[in-house]
Amino acid sequence: MSIGWGQWCTNEDEIEIDSIEEICFLSDLTEINLYNNQLTGEIPSCIGNLINLTCLDLGSNQLTGEIPSEIGNLTNLTYLYLSFNQLTGEIPVEIGNLTNLTYLSLHVNQLTGEIPSEIGNLTNLNSLDLSYNQLTGEIPPEIGQLTNLTYLYLSFNQLTGELPVEIGNLTNLTYLNLSINQLTGEIPEEICNQGDSSPSLSNNQLCPPYPDCGEGPITSEDEQDTSECEEPQPEVYLGFGELDIENQVVEIVMDVGETEGMWYGVTGIQFDITGGIIEDTFGGYIDNYFSVVSNSESTILIFGDYVINDISGILVNVEFNEFVDSELCITNWIISDEILNLIDDVNIGDCISLDCSILGDVNNDSSLNILDLVQISNLILDNGYDECGDTNSDGELNILDLVTLINVILDQP
Repeated sequence: MSIGWGQWCTNEDEIEIDSIEEICFLSDLTEINLYNNQLTGEIPSCIGNLINLTCLDLGSNQLTGEIPSEIGNLTNLTYLYLSFNQLTGEIPVEIGNLTNLTYLSLHVNQLTGEIPSEIGNLTNLNSLDLSYNQLTGEIPPEIGQLTNLTYLYLSFNQLTGELPVEIGNLTNLTYLNLSINQLTGEIPEEICNQGDSSPSLSNNQLCPPYPDCGEGPITSEDEQDTSECEEPQPEVYLGFGELDIENQVVEIVMDVGETEGMWYGVTGIQFDITGGIIEDTFGGYIDNYFSVVSNSESTILIFGDYVINDISGILVNVEFNEFVDSELCITNWIISDEILNLIDDVNIGDCISLDCSILGDVNNDSSLNILDLVQISNLILDNGYDECGDTNSDGELNILDLVTLINVILDQP
């Protein structure tokens, strides 16, 4: 049996009542539709006695007070619509008992408190609308359990904290609206896994960088309040680039991640193990950025006069050991405090081996000849690798290395 004058639940029968409390005596009801009937007062707790209900629509009235916890007794509900009222208080945790719900709408009320984690029990939900309330706290990660959702509206609240990575589990979403809250932090890349390729995230405090889910960044700094966001901190990589073993020349590479207001990119310098500069591989910046100090024990490469956000000074001193035990390693590094405060991390490259005294001399007979060509050919056929045979230093052993070695042999006196 149904009771109606509304729009969502079917209206097979119409029963006249004088107040909302009277519905509690209609225990055989399966559907109640009292949408837009100017009802006042509170939802009675005795509504929890109507355990046969599958549809309850009390929307667009003037109902006040809290949602009674007894609503959690209505475990046969598939549709619950309490929107466009003046309901206050918190969403009762007992709402998590309504595991047959496919539609839940509580929007345009005055609900406060946090979204209960028990909302994650409603795994049959297709649509969840909690927008236009005064909800606070973080979006519970349990929301990622609602994998059947196609619509999720949490906009126009006061939600805080970071977006849970579990939101990426909602692969069936066609509409996601989290706008006009106080969400902070970086947006997890997992958001690109959910179904809405252009979710509404504006008017929050979300920080860059913003994920690109295939149609460009999903939001922008123009749509966010980024005043509390930290400046992007670059990472600095110091390590070894190309190696000319025959001439004992090594390239040291500094790679600085991009950040606004600073020079960035990859630069490097080649020097021999006695500390002499061979070539500035970035081009023309030796005098401005680099100097080398050498003594009998080590070579110190100084990246200097480097400007980040108007702070200049020595970026880093890097100390290398001499050619000892066929290895060259970074043994010490120093970053000025002014610069250290502006970068996220320093990643130091590994040691490099200088075992090969003559590049191409894979049989270690101190000469380049046909025997080296034969051995490299065999390595190529066996999908093997030998650093000494990698004559073009591309990290692979192939026909190009043979060609390079042949040309070197032919050019020998």
